[in-house]
Amino acid sequence: MYTGVHDNTSRLVYYDLQTNAEPITMSYCGPWQSVHYDAKRQQVVALRNVNLPTDDHGTHYGSEVVAFPAKAVPAQDQLIPAKQCYNKAPLGELKPQTCSCAMGFDVTGVGGKVIGREGLQRDGIAPPSTMTILGDNVVVGDQNQYCVVAFPLDGSAGSTKKGTPVAGTCGKTCGQQGCASIGSPSVRAGKLLGDGSRGDGLQYELYNTPDGRLYLHDNNQETIDYGTAPKAETQYMTVPVDPGASSVYHTGAFSSTGDFLVQESFTLDGVLLKKSKGKGKKGEPSYGHAKKLITKQQLTGKYQEAKFPSGVEIDDVQGIPQKWKFMANDKKLLALVSYALKAGSEYLDHAMVEFDVPQ
Repeated sequence: MYTGVHDNTSRLVYYDLQTNAEPITMSYCGPWQSVHYDAKRQQVVALRNVNLPTDDHGTHYGSEVVAFPAKAVPAQDQLIPAKQCYNKAPLGELKPQTCSCAMGFDVTGVGGKVIGREGLQRDGIAPPSTMTILGDNVVVGDQNQYCVVAFPLDGSAGSTKKGTPVAGTCGKTCGQQGCASIGSPSVRAGKLLGDGSRGDGLQYELYNTPDGRLYLHDNNQETIDYGTAPKAETQYMTVPVDPGASSVYHTGAFSSTGDFLVQESFTLDGVLLKKSKGKGKKGEPSYGHAKKLITKQQLTGKYQEAKFPSGVEIDDVQGIPQKWKFMANDKKLLALVSYALKAGSEYLDHAMVEFDVPQ
């Protein structure tokens, strides 16, 4: 059977980096925006964005958190008619046109158990897409409600029970890009979060410190320390973060010593920020003295694609790390890198890249 656009949705794939065994597709029902490992319950927890079969204004996309067994189980392949798929079939594709996962919630092919959905706000463009694990909960950044919501990792919320707000004040914002000073020393952050006043792309980036605290990068501007047991509508302190060229950073990861690796937004360099005791009243930490660890140049490459009507074309591409993690006592850095044309484009490809960390 010819299936020209079969599996045209994004997949959740398991790679065994120790044995290099054949990758296992755990689910066909992406796109998957964030994935974390829950060691206590031996499960993989992933946040997916859902293309809903409705075009009602402001509700076209939704989000849910799905848990999978840590021991990867191959997902059941499907032959869904193309008109029910997340993506439309390309022009000129031969029939029958199929995919492996239909649009919407509660469809065959997801493969896991929904542990969080109810109460996350749907949106016409950008539904909630950030999350992390904190204690016995998975916490989700819902920028459309200006707060962070928690669901139990034991799955007791299922798909019908609302999560518990744990940061910000749901439904209320300070009405600005960020709600507190981004400089040093640490200051009171206020009880509200920013609203994206300076353009699209608002996300609440969530990071776990080595000592189990939750950091929230509010609209890619200020960073707030919510501690180990955050509560909504509560006052917390900012964490001064100085990447060097600007105050804007993404893709944070902590070394075993507590230093903070981020990608500085203007230069695209990966810089390691030294942790130091801050100047606040309680000695809140700060991160600065930026040291280039992974340069923009190290993230470049060549991409080969077919050229119409024949032959191949070689393009210069720039890599953008989506996630990275220190390994081998901070001597190695494993990065998931997405590649786009240097001149600008959608992502063409993705790869896991291992870097040696200068000592």
